[in-house]
Amino acid sequence: MEMLALGNKIASNTDSFFLGCLIWIPIGIWILLLIRQMVDQYLSFLVGFIAMAVLVGLGWTVANIWHPILAWVVFTVVTAPLILLPIIVLLLHQRDIHAVEVEALESGYAMLGLQPTNTIAKFKVAEGAWNCGYQGHAIALADLALTGQKRDLFRWEIAAVERWKDQDLSANKWAELRCLRCNTGVAPGPAFCPSCGAPYLADHARGRLNPTLKGQKWVASWTAGALLVVGMPYVSMSNLSNEFKVGSILLMSVLGIVALIAAFKRGPTPTT
Repeated sequence: MEMLALGNKIASNTDSFFLGCLIWIPIGIWILLLIRQMVDQYLSFLVGFIAMAVLVGLGWTVANIWHPILAWVVFTVVTAPLILLPIIVLLLHQRDIHAVEVEALESGYAMLGLQPTNTIAKFKVAEGAWNCGYQGHAIALADLALTGQKRDLFRWEIAAVERWKDQDLSANKWAELRCLRCNTGVAPGPAFCPSCGAPYLADHARGRLNPTLKGQKWVASWTAGALLVVGMPYVSMSNLSNEFKVGSILLMSVLGIVALIAAFKRGPTPTT
C-alpha cells in the first residue's frame, strides 16, 4: 500500500520527483567547487560550511516539497549560479591580472623604501598606481618625481606621463584616499602617507585584490538570499508546529547573518 501511495504521489507530482533527483547533480558540483575554494583559501571555512549546509537543505526541500512550482524555484536558485560560472571565471581571471599589477606596485614600493630619493623607484610606484586604477595619484607622484630631471635621462618616463595626462580622467580619480592604517586623507602627490608613512596606494590595491570581494561575499550573499527566498517561506508554509517554525526561521536568520559577517568583515591586508 505504501509503495502504491508513493507511486501515485510520484505520478501526480512528476516535476517534483524528477527535480528532487536531478538537483543533487548541481549540488554535488557546487560542493566540489566550494571545497576547492576552501582548500585554495579563497573561501573561509565558516562561509563554505554554511553554504554547503544550505545546499543540502535545498536538496532535501525539493525532495520533500511535492509542489512543482516551488520545486522549480529551488532548482533555479541552485543551478543559476552554475550557469553564470563562465562569467565568474572571467572575473577571477581579471583578479589574477590585477594581482600581477599589485605585485608590481609593491615591488616599486620595496625599491623606494631602500632608495627614498631614487627617481626610477618613484616612477615605478607611479606606474604601478596607474595600472591599479589610481591614475590621479600616479600622475601627481610622477610629476613630483620627474620635476627638475633632465629630459634626456628620463625620456621614456616623461613621455609616459604625457600620455597619461592625455587621458580624460574623471574627477574622482583625483580624490584623496584614506590611509587604511591611520585613516588620514591623502591627496594625490606623496608615495607614502604623510601621517604614518604607510604605502597607502599599495594597501588600497591589495585590499581590492582581496578574494573576499569576489568570492566570499558572492557566496555569502547567495547563501543569505537562498535562506530568505526559499528556506524561510518553505518553513512558514509547512505543517510544523509554530515553535519549530519560529526556531527554524531564527536559525536560518542567524546562519545568513553569520555568513555575511564572516565574508564582509575582512578588510584589506596592509602591505608591510
